[in-house]
Amino acid sequence: MRKDTLVGSLAVLLLLLLLGTVAHQSISRRPAVILFEPPRLPGAHIETEVEGGQNSPLPAPRGRATKPVKRRLSLPPMVA
Repeated sequence: MRKDTLVGSLAVLLLLLLLGTVAHQSISRRPAVILFEPPRLPGAHIETEVEGGQNSPLPAPRGRATKPVKRRLSLPPMVA
């Protein structure tokens, strides 16, 4: 490598390092956590005790055992 090219590339590298440190110091630090509590509506009632049962999408078995699930085996097609 020629001497003037080496000096020029080192100067550019030094300038970039100097610019990076100056830019890093100029950025203001923000707090890591911002605490926010949503406003409460007046008169809003929040129920602490939930009533009611489970809402199952399946019909009730009515004393019988549930039907076993049929397993499906899928094989990808073979590439020859």
